[in-house]
Amino acid sequence: MGRPIELTFQIPPGFKGPLVVRLDRKLLTSAGTDPNSAKHGTDDASRLWFAKRHRKTTQSMTKRPAKHSAGTHQPNATGFLKLPPELRNKIYGLLFVSQNELRFSNPQFSLSSAFLRTCKQVHDEGRTVLYGESTFVFERNRNSRSPFWDPVAKEIGYKDMRRFLTMIGDNLALLRQIRVVFEDATPSSLPYVRSQEERRFIHDEHLIECLRILRRAELKKLTLCFHGRKTLTEYDGVSFLGRVCEIQADKVDIISNPRCWYMESKIHYTVKEPLVKSMTRDPPLYTVK
Repeated sequence: MGRPIELTFQIPPGFKGPLVVRLDRKLLTSAGTDPNSAKHGTDDASRLWFAKRHRKTTQSMTKRPAKHSAGTHQPNATGFLKLPPELRNKIYGLLFVSQNELRFSNPQFSLSSAFLRTCKQVHDEGRTVLYGESTFVFERNRNSRSPFWDPVAKEIGYKDMRRFLTMIGDNLALLRQIRVVFEDATPSSLPYVRSQEERRFIHDEHLIECLRILRRAELKKLTLCFHGRKTLTEYDGVSFLGRVCEIQADKVDIISNPRCWYMESKIHYTVKEPLVKSMTRDPPLYTVK
């Protein structure tokens, strides 16, 4: 007969029971066959339990799928990323591409572009559709606002256009179709500027900076609309026209603003044709319809 198994219970004061003890028959049988198992039976059972638990944990960790970077293909992806690329592109088109032109100050643009924050893969795929297949229209914003430190409200003008082109960073190279409407400021929007000459768009520092930034864009189609109180000639817009000529596109059009079709284009014909010719890229980068 083997040595008996000793069980010690420390019952706290006030315990009224019942005290139930359940022993495994296998533990008692193994303890009876091995003389040393009676002494170490409990320890062996504990070690066996921990060994099995450790083995199951290790197996589950090895079967766990490895983490993939957001920009790589994820074969085990679920939800939106599990859809075929063709369907994802259609969804991007419905989110980002509007039948009408996209004005960057439109709240709908900011809401739809928030989808790019989903993950890196969605950002890399969706931004090519957002910036590459949309037509962006930049116009003078005649609304006024002032920062908290300045009590005088000033016209927004082309400030938001400049901020937008700067904010999108590398996405600037993805822009393909844009339309820029050149307009003078009105006395009501710029009451602190007395001279009409100073209110002309050719002197707007924010607009000139926007033209400098657009040199880096690989445009497919560029549409320009010239409006103002004076017709733009080669004599009064030398520095301004120099900035405009630096922008290149496969197709360049100078038209009247579609939103104000009744207003004729304020650019002299002696400037219009040379300007279009100097801005048209030859040979073209894309196939323009």
